[in-house]
Amino acid sequence: MIRIVHKSGEALDLAPGTQLEIERTNPFFNEYGEQSLPITLPPTEKNRKLLNHPDDLAGISKPTQRTDVSIQAGVFFSSCRQAILTGNRREGIETSFYLQTGAFYEKIQDVKLSTIFENKVISFTSVQAAITFVRNLMVTRDDRFDCFPVIVDDGTLNALGENGTDGYRRLYNDEARTKTIDDKTISLDPGYYITPFIRANHLLEEIFAWFGYTMADNFFTETAPFKDMVFLNNTMDTIMKAEIRYSQIVPDCMVKTILDVYRYLFNCEFIPDEINRKINIVLFNDILNESPEVDLTGSLIKEYTVEHPETFRQLKLTATLADYNPTGSSSNTRSGNIIRNPSSSGSNEQEETFQSLIDLLAKYPKAEYNPINGQFTRSGFKGLDQVVQRVGYITMDYMAEEEFEPETKEVPIVWPLMSSTETTGGNRPSAASLTPVIGKSRALNSIIVMDADTDEDTDESVDEETLSPMLCFVGKASNYHFGTILNYSAEGSRLWNYTLSFNGPDGLFETFWRKYDLLLRNSFMGIQADLLLSESQKATLSGYRKILLKGQQLLPDKIKYIPGERSIMEATFLTTKLYQPVSEARSEADRIAGYSSAYYWEVNYERSNSNYTRYAFDEEPSTIFYDPPTAAQYLLGGKYHQRTYKVQFYTTSSSSGPRDPVPGTLTVWLEPRRK
Repeated sequence: MIRIVHKSGEALDLAPGTQLEIERTNPFFNEYGEQSLPITLPPTEKNRKLLNHPDDLAGISKPTQRTDVSIQAGVFFSSCRQAILTGNRREGIETSFYLQTGAFYEKIQDVKLSTIFENKVISFTSVQAAITFVRNLMVTRDDRFDCFPVIVDDGTLNALGENGTDGYRRLYNDEARTKTIDDKTISLDPGYYITPFIRANHLLEEIFAWFGYTMADNFFTETAPFKDMVFLNNTMDTIMKAEIRYSQIVPDCMVKTILDVYRYLFNCEFIPDEINRKINIVLFNDILNESPEVDLTGSLIKEYTVEHPETFRQLKLTATLADYNPTGSSSNTRSGNIIRNPSSSGSNEQEETFQSLIDLLAKYPKAEYNPINGQFTRSGFKGLDQVVQRVGYITMDYMAEEEFEPETKEVPIVWPLMSSTETTGGNRPSAASLTPVIGKSRALNSIIVMDADTDEDTDESVDEETLSPMLCFVGKASNYHFGTILNYSAEGSRLWNYTLSFNGPDGLFETFWRKYDLLLRNSFMGIQADLLLSESQKATLSGYRKILLKGQQLLPDKIKYIPGERSIMEATFLTTKLYQPVSEARSEADRIAGYSSAYYWEVNYERSNSNYTRYAFDEEPSTIFYDPPTAAQYLLGGKYHQRTYKVQFYTTSSSSGPRDPVPGTLTVWLEPRRK
């Protein structure tokens, strides 16, 4: 016999013969958690009182919509959330119940981060004390925050200054500064463009604590670089009121959005332990590697049915790139712009957008990949000047080339871009030059005042810019911290085995999604089975761990049951065996390796008149992009891609052009060199 016990300890009245049909779902395959079909409670005075009279409009308080209850039936016990759907004085109270993952999902469904962090503030005695706190995040580890430079549209947050007395870098804006924009001078008090970044684990802990849970140790708390990972923010006046207000440095989104970032980036799920009030973060790969925890063959009433899919599928991972274009150049670039997604003509006027790496590499098969900044580029020459064009990023969407229908995981995140500037004469960016780029900054605590207009300051909030979730790893140099979404330092040293990008040998697909993609391509056939579960099985059977059925390892999809009733109910499972012929996405290591050449072109030239060193082209040279040299070309040596230009040689010039020009030619060619 089933009992539904209100949080007050009193049992709700049930109609005779009440049955509660519940569906336990696998959160890896379903957007909703474990829940019941609606039932109708009799409109007794006891039920009406316990549920705050949901059928009565005469009261002054809003009717109860959700309440905590427990479901008991013999050895079956589960805490859950009760949802009041309708109330009718004669017909009764329609209600349904959310259990385990369903109860947790229901709690977080409509809660904003701003609600959780509205009143969470760290106060300081002065702005200078706040500056010191943020700067010391680079000196002593803090479980809550970190600090490193990030480029925004009008400057750099946490820009680094010279070394302090302790040997660590100062923050450039720890003293008053000025900026010049459109010939106007902006006065900046100490503290502007300084902001801490909240650690992702700290954000999760605060979220779960608000709902009454703790977070169990997990992959992200124990594995570098995830245990130091942060959510970026673009608030340029965070500390100008001598405080850090959490609501100004966390993303402007729902709690569910933050959890979806994790779900769709790392193929994990948040599993509540209602007894111990803990949240466990479970990786799909770990579940797949486990042995089945129970054999349900003995509970099978008749032969199961195999559902054959119309087509097998493949995985597609997609997100948004930061709406900003970082600058950067190669050390041997004499001139030329680096632009985002250039047209095939090399013109800066018409730019293309490549959403996926497949599209980019189909058009630019000889593009070169830089694992330090995650950029794909192609190199060309305009006369003597080398021009490097950025044509894409490693963070573009992932999907293999096969003609399978995609199952799309759309991550509610914005990828930062990575900016790198190389030192003169070197082949690597300098240590301070590898910096995330996140787009527009926002001011929430002040208005920056132009000296030419007024000398007064104001505390009015003026910027409604929305902050999307942006994740970033934290690297540590000898006396400062730096941010990156990749796994190489600016000097080219490997830092760790993970990147925050879909593509690449250490990317999210290879690390967290390849096994899932294998099952999409070669398995995940549906199994329908009629089961007679014991009360103990109803209480303990996992909704996401593998089971054994007639010797086959299966993953649960949906399991239906009725507590307290001996009843045959339907369950669906998914196969995990890889069926022949096995289709597998190409290795990312193999794919990316083809876009890293060991050779490059060096430009050389010859003047028709050696008496002159200065010259001007008769006509502006066009930019021509060349594939990198091959190994055979390097071994053979010699001159390649030779072109001759008409020029005017001269000794002196004026604003109108060369004086006493002498016509001649300039012959330019390329020679292969090894990097």
